[in-house]
Amino acid sequence: MDYIPDYSDKNFIGPRSIFASILYFILACFNYILALAYFAFIRELYSNHAKISSILICCFICYNLFFLIRELNFKILHWCGYHSLPELVKFGSGRYSLHLPVFERHTENYKVYYSKRSKKHQFLFLVSYILYVNLILGVLLLFSCVYWGIFIEGSSEFQNWHALLFLFLIIILYFCIEALFKKYKLWFKNYFKLDDRIVEHGFPIYTLKEK
Repeated sequence: MDYIPDYSDKNFIGPRSIFASILYFILACFNYILALAYFAFIRELYSNHAKISSILICCFICYNLFFLIRELNFKILHWCGYHSLPELVKFGSGRYSLHLPVFERHTENYKVYYSKRSKKHQFLFLVSYILYVNLILGVLLLFSCVYWGIFIEGSSEFQNWHALLFLFLIIILYFCIEALFKKYKLWFKNYFKLDDRIVEHGFPIYTLKEK
């Protein structure tokens, strides 16, 4: 009988690596620096009264670049022989604490399970997730542009707090995405009859169920 990996099995859990966590933190910092550059560029477009369509396109491109670079960072750690745990771990204490992913070294049992993953379904899930988030992001951006066009430009009373309202909408969007994403993962797994015994940084590793 083939071995079925499980996180409860100690042979499947590898030693944790501080080096991998530090390396990921450095790579993530570069990604966030790029995100600030994206924000500055989009803000410059808005200040120069660029077309709404141009701003929307830039927002979509910048978000997808941020997401793809984030996934590339995890892939780089994977190539180095480490995989991330499902949950984030708190580093530090108080208001300056950070929640970062923790990495473990690959074990032989993990390599066996990972080699059996369905690349087709992994790619399909990643693409569908990107499209799903872009759809929600597009609705938010369109709403924001309509709001700014009607209220911000039409009345100066809202100019002091429209940024807070936009931030509030972003927070609501984040929680909505998280809640719907959980349901989507369950639907995806059941529809294609997949196993998702392993989850890394929120993304399942799918294998086909054995008949």
